[in-house]
Amino acid sequence: MQVLELDARLHHGRAGLLELRPAWQQLLPQLARRRFFHEWGWFDAWLQELEPQPDGVLFVELRRADRCVAIVPLVARRQRRAGLKLRVLGLPEHDHLPLADIVCEREADGGAVLRALVRGLGQAGIAWDLLRFSMVMDESPLVAGVAAAGMTWRAEPIKICAQVDCDMSWEQFAARLSGNFRSNLSKARHKLAREAAVRFDVAATESEINAVFDTFLAVEASGWKGAEGTAIACRPELVRFYRRLIAHFAPEDRLRLNTLSVGEHAIAAQFCPLDGDTLYIYKLGYDEKYSRFAPGNSLIEKMVRVGGEQRRFRWLNLVGNPPWFEQWKPTGADVRLFIVYGPTWRARALRLLQRMRARLRRTSTRQT
Repeated sequence: MQVLELDARLHHGRAGLLELRPAWQQLLPQLARRRFFHEWGWFDAWLQELEPQPDGVLFVELRRADRCVAIVPLVARRQRRAGLKLRVLGLPEHDHLPLADIVCEREADGGAVLRALVRGLGQAGIAWDLLRFSMVMDESPLVAGVAAAGMTWRAEPIKICAQVDCDMSWEQFAARLSGNFRSNLSKARHKLAREAAVRFDVAATESEINAVFDTFLAVEASGWKGAEGTAIACRPELVRFYRRLIAHFAPEDRLRLNTLSVGEHAIAAQFCPLDGDTLYIYKLGYDEKYSRFAPGNSLIEKMVRVGGEQRRFRWLNLVGNPPWFEQWKPTGADVRLFIVYGPTWRARALRLLQRMRARLRRTSTRQT
């Protein structure tokens, strides 16, 4: 039986994203693994608040017959590499976008998706030197796709996406931790127990989350982030971005805002998207004045207990791998950057220069 080629339809900016919403919503249940950064609302919040040129963003819809098979968001950039001015198309990138992916049904051939993408760009007269897919987890269809598409490509490691399995009792979980770390958690727990009013709160509904969102912002800005001006509260566009995430995710029961309070003071807080079996600690903060209570780790301990005892979720995911989280003995998935080289002289020149530099580094290493 002949398999029909995928046809590409191009949609531009937020108007294009709105046009795609029905097809996007129909596609999401067909994903092999649906995560928060696949959601239409995630892209809508980014496009409205964090992307400096939203009208220039391209959404390539790939269809077979009457159904959408994949959607590829692309941002055009100019980069200078090795003295070359390169035209780059890639997934959205921002400090507050910790992971990224295309949206693609589980049965789709990743190589066919990439070939159709390139063919569609060419038919639309869109020139490019590099396709840049950054912050991509190993489970993405792009991983198999770049290898199967018959194009020149390379991959670079970026980070590890660390998570812990909460599908067990706290006693079973704690047995895997080092004795020293268990002791530190116990000491913090006892110090908290001596306080007059200690509360662990989980805001789950949209009204509950909105009621404590300003508290989360204050906690997140209470330490060095606030002093250096990098806290969410220091940048109005970030505050609006997170409010849009609340509006999109909370009504679907896909968001939690967790707080640890001592008396009238919130000392730790987490902003957490939630999917079928995973709670993501997407943003967290703690008040350094209360460091004797180990507030960050104390709140993580509480959420591990919630996951294990109440079966609300199985995995607690940090969307990264900060050094302090190693104490929790997480497992990890690789997060990579994938570069696809276009059929242009600039792309060929860059690839040649990169190969020459790699050969020189290997030669230098052998000589030393």
